[in-house]
Amino acid sequence: MEPLYYSLMGFWKGVSVCVCLCVSEGGGEEELIESVRSSALNTDGEVELDAIIMDGRTLASGAVSCVKNIANPVSLARAVMEKTAHIMLTGRGANMFAESIGIVTVPTETLVTEYEMKEWEKHKNYVTGVMEDFNSQAHDTVGAVAVDCAGNVACATSTGGIRNKMVGRVGDSPIIGSGGYADNFTGAVSCTGHGESILKVTLARLILSHIEQGKIPFNAVLHYMLVIVVYLFGNINEII
Repeated sequence: MEPLYYSLMGFWKGVSVCVCLCVSEGGGEEELIESVRSSALNTDGEVELDAIIMDGRTLASGAVSCVKNIANPVSLARAVMEKTAHIMLTGRGANMFAESIGIVTVPTETLVTEYEMKEWEKHKNYVTGVMEDFNSQAHDTVGAVAVDCAGNVACATSTGGIRNKMVGRVGDSPIIGSGGYADNFTGAVSCTGHGESILKVTLARLILSHIEQGKIPFNAVLHYMLVIVVYLFGNINEII
């Protein structure tokens, strides 16, 4: 999780020193690459990354999806938020934007671990049938939320998706209100788990809406975890 916090540190500079103090200074390229190493591979054996970052003070947000060869997709999402008039860039366009602002790309092999390659070989001919090949170990999502001493909140979520996903598949992680949401008036949420199930209920924003109605966070989270498990047969790993 440290690489993601490192990216959040840059996001919070100039807003509050409290969050900066909670994050150790330093962190080089190797550490940033580690944030997306072991990403799940798609059906072509490639790494496609999604990420979102959101500022609860202004509701500003940036997201990227299906990007390749980027060591830290959260940093790219932040650049979309700060340097463009858009909220999300995807695929080739996102990579072109990264190149235009000098974000360094890395070789594909540096993002692929031996373990994930073995899993890809094992499942590349897998026929899903009734149930897809998904479990709590078949995705690689990481998330973080932060609050400073002024009460400003932020969230960030980054993922390589689920193992053996179709090329071009986008899950919940980069979608505002699903993979993450931040609003100073209510709080910040980052979700990980089965993206398609999370998308169906826009989970992050839904949890905050229940908190707005007076429910305590634990009860709001528990309610929708049960909804997804019982009604959608999905999987939720963590909500923070």
